[in-house]
Amino acid sequence: MSDVIKSYLAKIDREFKTGRATEHTHRPAFKDLIESLDSRVSATNEPKRVECGAPDFILRRDGLSIGYVETKDLGKSLDEAEDSGQLQRYKKSLPNLILTDYLEFRWFVDGQLRDSSRLGRIGKENKILPDKKGIDETTQLLKLFLESLPEPITTPKDLSERAAKLAHIIRDTIVEAFEKDKASQDLRELRDAFADVLIPDLNKPEKVAEFADMYAQTIVYGLFAARVNHKGPGPFQRLGAAREIPKTNPFLKKLFETITGSSLDDEPYVDFVDDLVQILANTDTWRRCWRTSANAPNRKIRLCISTRHSWRPTIPRRGSGGAFTTHWSRWCSTSSSRWITS
Repeated sequence: MSDVIKSYLAKIDREFKTGRATEHTHRPAFKDLIESLDSRVSATNEPKRVECGAPDFILRRDGLSIGYVETKDLGKSLDEAEDSGQLQRYKKSLPNLILTDYLEFRWFVDGQLRDSSRLGRIGKENKILPDKKGIDETTQLLKLFLESLPEPITTPKDLSERAAKLAHIIRDTIVEAFEKDKASQDLRELRDAFADVLIPDLNKPEKVAEFADMYAQTIVYGLFAARVNHKGPGPFQRLGAAREIPKTNPFLKKLFETITGSSLDDEPYVDFVDDLVQILANTDTWRRCWRTSANAPNRKIRLCISTRHSWRPTIPRRGSGGAFTTHWSRWCSTSSSRWITS
């Protein structure tokens, strides 16, 4: 592994000494580094998604997300970057994250600093001076980062909180896409549909955050409902999830034909939606969120994805269902904590 690190440093050094390098210049070298450390890992850098507030790299192994990396320009203060609103959002939502300027590495697990290391420093004439001890420490840090897995989901509370974190970053990415005028036509049309069906004036510029919040929660609710109704034969997937939405929820079913289709692949928040699909596909905890009994036919644990990450099991009053659109509209217009319910 030390040879891989030394090769990476040589590439960084060569580009940096030209005086023309930017943060983006070093991304190919970083991608090569990660994929050389573990041949099963793919490091994807999608500029369109990065422009809309997604992390610079998403790392996958066997199709499953294992971590995220946010890069800053070589020599930029990581203290300043760590204090930014962007990093605070990432730390809150992403369980396995590295912040790096290509020489210094800070590894966060569930928002807490787990470890840090430095490969070297910038010397005279922009020459990078390697640190032997730092190379060994960084090798170990990256190895542990690539091997790290999120804590297993064993309770409805775990599932609720994990879904909440993904909903938050989906929401924030959508808000940034609109603010930077990068929102897709599909996303703009969905906002208009929400305004027509649920809340008038939701497509006004000042209500972008409200729409993004509702939309992110709709994704979580819809995928949860689809997972509950999934009967196989294959594994639960995003594509085709609309077919598994109950017919009793016609608005959600139609909406999900758009949300979960192939056009979502081009959206900046697609990686987080797919992370949620992975979670639902690989845990049976959702069953305990949906259990019923003869004595309480409407007993269902609601999934809360409020901005406060609060959670508690609740029992809806008997007969509180009604038409889905009416129920959903009433829920969306409530200013208190948001709850996902059936």
